[in-house]
Amino acid sequence: MYKAYLKEQSTQSLQLYKAYRNKLAAILRKAEKEYYLTKFENVKDNLSKTWKILNSVILRTKNKVVVPEIVSNNQTISDPRVIDNKFNFFANVAKMISPTTKNFNDFLLLSNRDSIF
Repeated sequence: MYKAYLKEQSTQSLQLYKAYRNKLAAILRKAEKEYYLTKFENVKDNLSKTWKILNSVILRTKNKVVVPEIVSNNQTISDPRVIDNKFNFFANVAKMISPTTKNFNDFLLLSNRDSIF
């Protein structure tokens, strides 16, 4: 249908294409809804399987990102424990600067009287 519209570029072919596209989208939505209803109905007594389906639907996975090596100070590091320690530095930055910082207002600029904020 879309190819026919591109070839002719008429109002009639555009309307036909849009009607077909909308009908197909409605059919696909209905089929997806029925598919998941059936899947949930089959596992309604098993909470673990229900959560597996939910996680697969929302694309939540338990995949762990493994960093094989990093370069720090022009040195390639591949030992996982050393890599962990390098990244822990960033997690501890707040702890390192917190004794010197008394108040969050120290970081704020003077307010502008003309601003609504």
